[in-house]
Amino acid sequence: MLANRILANEGVLDAFGHVSARHPSDPARFIISRSLSPGQVTVDDLQLLDAGGARIGGDGRASYAEVAIHAGLYRRRADAMAVCHSHASAVIPFSVTDMALRPITHIGAVMGPRVPVWDSAMKFGDRMLVTTAEQGDSLAEAVGDGSVALMRGHGFAAAAQNLRACVMIAIRVMQDARHLSAALSLGPVTYLSAAEVKLSRSLILSPLSMDRAWGYWTSRLPR
Repeated sequence: MLANRILANEGVLDAFGHVSARHPSDPARFIISRSLSPGQVTVDDLQLLDAGGARIGGDGRASYAEVAIHAGLYRRRADAMAVCHSHASAVIPFSVTDMALRPITHIGAVMGPRVPVWDSAMKFGDRMLVTTAEQGDSLAEAVGDGSVALMRGHGFAAAAQNLRACVMIAIRVMQDARHLSAALSLGPVTYLSAAEVKLSRSLILSPLSMDRAWGYWTSRLPR
């Protein structure tokens, strides 16, 4: 529940988008809210879904239309324990142009050295909502062993080794996209090197750093 509230409060998710976590004792299942604005999610709204995205427990109301995003990433990535899908406006320009989204800040390194773009039209025509297993698998393939893939004209999908890391990555992808857009308007940009990305990523996603960030985000939630 907290991940939903944090991502909504930080502007990563609005009325749409969602975040999930793999079930801690059954890796073939994952936990996600029913179809609801993330800022409104409570514990009672959570659902248990299987690897195909079918509801098998929890709240009986409608699931999100795009649970296939989460199911696809959990099927492909045994290491993924959390998934986020966002429509953050800051990333959209990088999904529809030849300008690649790459980290320019040390905290932005959590996204990896370069973010690929997945174009649903290449295989699925005009269907931009990810509602089938085939689409989910295709998007998961684009994410690959990385953390994030942009979705052309749509948003992004992120996967991480735990829920806190997934929240960190989702927030920093959005923020680094803003920084990069601003920097590009000023002139040539200096990106992080591969070595800088590797070292900064390991430090930012360490337990000490993640505990500090989580405490900050939760302190900002409305009381």
